[in-house]
Amino acid sequence: MAFRIIVLINFIVAFASYGVLASDCDQAPPEVNGNFDACCSFPNITDPVIDKKIQEMVKTLSLEGKDSYSVVCKVAQVIFNDMKLVKDNTVDKDAFQKMVDSYVTKDVEYWRQPLKDAYDHCQKTLMSDLAKVTDFFSKPPYNIKKEDCDVQYVALFTCIHLDSFANCPTAAWKPTNEKVCTTMKTWFGKCGTDFNGIKKIISG
Repeated sequence: MAFRIIVLINFIVAFASYGVLASDCDQAPPEVNGNFDACCSFPNITDPVIDKKIQEMVKTLSLEGKDSYSVVCKVAQVIFNDMKLVKDNTVDKDAFQKMVDSYVTKDVEYWRQPLKDAYDHCQKTLMSDLAKVTDFFSKPPYNIKKEDCDVQYVALFTCIHLDSFANCPTAAWKPTNEKVCTTMKTWFGKCGTDFNGIKKIISG
């Protein structure tokens, strides 16, 4: 799973809180649209062969006139499938954990458990809301139809990224703008990293 694929940023700013929200969670602050990598140093979990395939895929889909949301969805689907993380049409926990153990090097060992915890959290919450997630992304401005792309993969990818950010280890916390980064981290940590808040960020 390549955390640094820039096209995924379209969805990363689209996830936030779920369930019963505190009053200060009703509207996302503008800072949540900031650059995550400018605050938290994520591990470089990537495969050169898959990265190259994705780069070519993005070029081809763009030339075919596919919009960015469709491209992002297809990219996420390819990442999970090509890294052999999918079993029975969903991301397999054992495969994901083995991937983390394989790619997280000793110098960033502190990322191992947060990534596994993020998967557990996101898999549980997203799978229970998958029908809502699929329906939401089938409508404008996304217009991603189930027969064209399975949105569960980009949703899971995004949720894992957000949950990891909200629980960014101290050793990885390297904010370039302390105020903006702290606001982002605090809001995501308090208000959640799941599906329902997506409308609040988009409309915010």
